[in-house]
Order: sequence, then structure tokens, then C-alpha cells
Amino acid sequence: MVSVNFSVPAGAQVAGITVFLDYPDAKTSISGSGNQSSVVNSITNLPSNSISSPNDLDYGLIEGVLTTSPPIPPGRLFTVTFQHCSGAPALAVSDFNCVVKDASDSGGNSITGVTCSVSIP
Repeated sequence: MVSVNFSVPAGAQVAGITVFLDYPDAKTSISGSGNQSSVVNSITNLPSNSISSPNDLDYGLIEGVLTTSPPIPPGRLFTVTFQHCSGAPALAVSDFNCVVKDASDSGGNSITGVTCSVSIP
């Protein structure tokens, strides 16, 4: 499992966020592709009162999260359960790259300076 975490600039309150998680497809994968139910089911620990919109590209995951009761608290945004490739070495945080593609407040205004990172329990 891998957790995707995010942080916001002081005073910012995120209501919607889209991240791109580049993962090492030679070492691991998400079961399924696109937004198949197996992809949806691999994503857990979403913020309460949120809507998830995943798209697995088979080398990276685009995940959009929107809350119905803002703000989304900074910290863990979601967790992904990956399928480890047979014979591949253990995953390391350095195997992943996380980029915030878009973040907005409850009015739909863009928020700059939002970043994401990966942690492995």
C-alpha cells in the first residue's frame, strides 16, 4: 500500500484536488485500467464526504477528489493498494512521483502551491 499525502499553503482550504501518481509499472500495478471497479476498489482511506474519480493509465494514476463538505484536511488524501510484480524488488518512496494537477476552493477558484507526496507504511 502507498499513501498519497498533500499539503497546502497557509490559509488555503481545498475542496477539490486532482493528483497524478506516477508509479513504477515494472515493479507494481493496479488491478484493472481506467476507472474499472477494480481500480476504484484499490483506492481507500478517502476523506469523509468525498467523491473519488480515478483513472489508471497502467503507468500512473490520475485521481480526483471532491468533498461535499469542505475543506479536505491536509495530510493523507488516499491510499492505493498495488499488485506487486513477481520477482520485483520492494517498493520505495523514491519509485513514485506525485504531482498536483489542480486544486480549488469551495468557490471553484484555483489554489496554487498545493503539493503532494508519497509515503509507504
